[in-house]
Amino acid sequence: MNYYTGTLWKDLNSADKTIRTRAQAEWDQRDTRYAERYRKEKVLFPADFIAALEKTHGFHDYKIEAITMHMEAWPKRFCTVTLSDGETVFELTFQNVSACMVCCPSLHAGPPNELRWGYVEIGHKGRQLTLSVLCDFENEFTFWFKSVSVRTKTR
Repeated sequence: MNYYTGTLWKDLNSADKTIRTRAQAEWDQRDTRYAERYRKEKVLFPADFIAALEKTHGFHDYKIEAITMHMEAWPKRFCTVTLSDGETVFELTFQNVSACMVCCPSLHAGPPNELRWGYVEIGHKGRQLTLSVLCDFENEFTFWFKSVSVRTKTR
């Protein structure tokens, strides 16, 4: 994550007002810079994905129900992330995944037995699209892929 970091997110929730105030100012600056980048990058992504992202406020606080990697030969390799707010389920499928990074030093930072989607950053590197997600304060993942599709269902 380049704009939204776990350390900064923790500081926003600090008991110390001085730390919170400083963190809020920095968060606002980073949020403004990312908003500029997002406007440029979103045109590279499928419209249905961007619509879902914007409708759900970036899937903030959605429960990650599953992350499934399908390790078939390139270019068939794909990953599916299933998210839910309790009523609506989104299944994001990242096709032609060339790399992924999952860093979960502690699965105890959020609610028990849950991993929540926090903040997202989209972008691209060369011909690959990227999606990075900060979950709770410590855990994050990034995918590098060619395309993404969205499937929605109601419970």
